[in-house]
Amino acid sequence: MYELALVTTLVLLLVGTAALLFWLAWSSLLVIGLVLTVLGLLVGVPTGMLYHVRLRAVLAATGPLPARWWLHPTSLHDRIVPARRTWVMLPFYAGAAGFMAILIGCGLTVVGIWRSPFGP
Repeated sequence: MYELALVTTLVLLLVGTAALLFWLAWSSLLVIGLVLTVLGLLVGVPTGMLYHVRLRAVLAATGPLPARWWLHPTSLHDRIVPARRTWVMLPFYAGAAGFMAILIGCGLTVVGIWRSPFGP
C-alpha cells in the first residue's frame, strides 16, 4: 500500500510540474525561479554554516577530527551524541531544504529564460 501511495504521489508531482511549466508564462517562471534561488541562498548558506559549526563542536568533544572532515560530514553523523543530535541535525535539514530551493529555483530560472523571446 505504501508503494502505491508513493508511485501515485510521484506521478501526480511529475504531471503537476509539467502542467505548471506549460501554463505559466515565461516571466512568471523567471521571477519564481529567481525568488526561490535567493530565498534558498538566504536560508541554506547560514544554516549550512551553523550545521558545520555545531557538528565540529560536538565531534571535537568525542575525539580528534579527521582531516578534511567538512568535505563529507554526513559520514560522521554516527559519532554525534544522542543528546545533541537534534541540536546538530536541525540546521542540517534546514540547509538541505535551502539547497533544494536553490536547485529548483535555478531550474525554473533556466526554463523561464529558455521559453522567453530571448532564449533559443
